Amino acid sequence: MERALAEFGSTADRSDPKERKRLKLVAAATELFVAQGYRKTSVEEVARRAGVSKGTVYLYFKTKGELLFHAIVEEKRRYLVHLKPMFEDGIAPAQRLKLWLRAALVVGKEMPLVSRMMHGDMELLSAMEDMPEAALASGRAMSMDVLGEFIDEAAAPHCLTDHEIGDRAQVLIGLAHFGGLLQEEKIRGTLSVERFAGILADLVVDGIGPQGGSS
Repeated sequence: MERALAEFGSTADRSDPKERKRLKLVAAATELFVAQGYRKTSVEEVARRAGVSKGTVYLYFKTKGELLFHAIVEEKRRYLVHLKPMFEDGIAPAQRLKLWLRAALVVGKEMPLVSRMMHGDMELLSAMEDMPEAALASGRAMSMDVLGEFIDEAAAPHCLTDHEIGDRAQVLIGLAHFGGLLQEEKIRGTLSVERFAGILADLVVDGIGPQGGSS
């Protein structure tokens, strides 16, 4: 968990004036990206929303793409705090994997930018080309590593090969993209987002038999 928190975002003291200003810029950008889209949002608008000059924005972020990247990183950092239960000792491996999938499916409520990307927002997906590739690759690798460990533990006593673990991790990450659709009632019917995610996680991990009933 500590590794994940360190990976996502600045390690600077959040009470530091410079860090507070950086976070203020990130918050302003997030509001605008969600409200009117990435392409329609200018650096000038972000500066105006944050109450600073355009030049100040560039002191913290070299490009608008870098600003979007840090907006997404901050969403993930805030959300990671809610994932601590899955890293606690004593949790059964299968339950840990369920917690991961449930969290991934309900992500839309906590992370609007990430949810839009997972829902297939082509504007945001294309904007990823403006983001730092090294940082994106690092984040993807960490997600695969963590999920791979969960899958390996849940599969015991059956021993999966690294290739099998990797394939399963990619499938679960792909399934998590379905989470963006759960915000729509026509998709989840009478079920709440949380209830739908819980049942789906149980079905994936336990199967469709009696042992798969969601709590």
